[in-house]
Amino acid sequence: MSVLEAVRHRLSVTEFLRIAEVGVFAPDARIELIEGDMIDRVPIEVGHARMVTELVRLLYRMVPDAVIISPQNPLQLGERSLPQPDIQVLQPRADGYADRHPGPGDVYFLIEVADSTLDYDRQEKVPLYAAHGVVEVWLVDLWGRRVHVCRRPQPAERRYGEYMEMRDGGLAPLGPAGVVVDIARLFGA
Repeated sequence: MSVLEAVRHRLSVTEFLRIAEVGVFAPDARIELIEGDMIDRVPIEVGHARMVTELVRLLYRMVPDAVIISPQNPLQLGERSLPQPDIQVLQPRADGYADRHPGPGDVYFLIEVADSTLDYDRQEKVPLYAAHGVVEVWLVDLWGRRVHVCRRPQPAERRYGEYMEMRDGGLAPLGPAGVVVDIARLFGA
């Protein structure tokens, strides 16, 4: 007697976008493609929304005009992943990102805001970003009132070579220059 094994079909970014184009998803659906799997994103809670809004507001004041702040938009990571980070701080591009979604080489740094999603973000999304060479990730831990900073990706190991946790002080990304976020003030301290 032969045993049949289940075959898993992983979607490509192209297939995922085609499915979205034909209207399979509800207009308000919050779905990401992570390594070929469609993942439902949790609804955005008030604290999460407030933090994203505050970070966008702060960043717009600090970055040069040419730098692009892109909240909750897709980032293409290879052929099988299209996550939607809470905030991407992007390098300027001649087409203004009209021709394709940004990729890892376009990102100065990105921010994920986490409340109930902290474990998922740490165990799934941060390694995914490292594997694709995203230079810097900030994971804002709302419940822990701290920011996990991951820098210097090591793609083969799916991790970052530099990691620190910040509860206060000024946090400056590797790029662009002139950005410094006061961590304590960010959490209302």
